[in-house]
Amino acid sequence: MNLKKGQKLVHLCYEVPDLAAALSTASQHECRQLSEPSPAVAFSGRRIVWFYHPTYGLIEPLEG
Repeated sequence: MNLKKGQKLVHLCYEVPDLAAALSTASQHECRQLSEPSPAVAFSGRRIVWFYHPTYGLIEPLEG
């Protein structure tokens, strides 16, 4: 992706060692949970969840 050419950042994805801990932490930092944890085809079935943060936009924690 080349942000200098006007392409927009769609979301941030973070690999996390503990998805339950990530859920707890995100809820304490203005994140609104948009989905339940579910297996992601793109990541060999590892679970993801979607959050929205008013400053950072979409955030996708990926179970590590």
